[in-house]
Amino acid sequence: MKNRDVVVIGGGPAGSSAAAVLAEAGADVLLIERSRHPRKKACGGLLSPKALLELDHVFGPDVLDGISTTMHSRGAIYQGLNHLVTTEVDPPFVL
Repeated sequence: MKNRDVVVIGGGPAGSSAAAVLAEAGADVLLIERSRHPRKKACGGLLSPKALLELDHVFGPDVLDGISTTMHSRGAIYQGLNHLVTTEVDPPFVL
């Protein structure tokens, strides 16, 4: 078994960002994720403008190249099958 500087458990947004930043800084990183990617997310793939800025900062401006995205300015929130609210959002989010 090889020793690592850091082991990150979970390859979601936080885990993959942490692993990328640590590896870029020179750490020997092992990222462990139980699911195969791409995978479904609870939020259905929503990326807020703040999340997009963070992705750009961590992974570079080309991180979403080749991935089909759509800008939306109207969103609905559900709890299970129960519709809670539909609203306009500004700035828009990416799906």
